[in-house]
Amino acid sequence: MQPPSSTRQQSDPPSPPPYPLAHRSQRLAAALIDEGIALLWLIPLFNRYDIFAHAQRGEPAPLNAVIQISILAFLFFLLAHGYLLHRYGQTIGKRILRIAVATLDFQVPPFNRLIALRYLPFRVLGAIPGLAILTLLNPLFIFRQDRRCLHDHLAGTQVIYVGR
Repeated sequence: MQPPSSTRQQSDPPSPPPYPLAHRSQRLAAALIDEGIALLWLIPLFNRYDIFAHAQRGEPAPLNAVIQISILAFLFFLLAHGYLLHRYGQTIGKRILRIAVATLDFQVPPFNRLIALRYLPFRVLGAIPGLAILTLLNPLFIFRQDRRCLHDHLAGTQVIYVGR
C-alpha cells in the first residue's frame, strides 16, 4: 500500500525582504552621530540652567529646569531631524549611515506614529528618576534576532539598510 498522495501544491519559497535589517553597528553609529548633534544644543542648555554647577555641588537639578530642558531638547530634536523623519524615516545619523526606520512592511512610518510612539515615550522616561533605567534597557533588545529595540516594538517599526 502506498502512502496517500498530497493534494497540496508546493508553494514557492518566500521571497527575501526588499531591504535587509540594519546591522547593530550601523544603528549604534547613527545613534552616536545623533547624540553628538544633540550635544550641540544640550551643552548650552545645561549652561543656561546651571546644571553643571548643581552637579559639581552634588545637588539635583531643579525640577523646573529638567522639565524645561527636556521640552526644549525635544523641540530641537524635531527641528534637526523632523523633515528627514517625515520624508524618509531617517535622522541625520541614519541618513549618513544609509539606514531608515520603516514599518514592518517596509514603508516610511507616519510621522505622528514615529514621534508619539518611537521617540517621545523614551525621552519622557529618561527624564523621570527611577524610570530612566528603561532607557538603558531599551537598546539591549537589539541583540534579539529581530534586532528591534523596545521603541521599535512599541511603534511597530524596524530599522533597515536602504543604500549601497
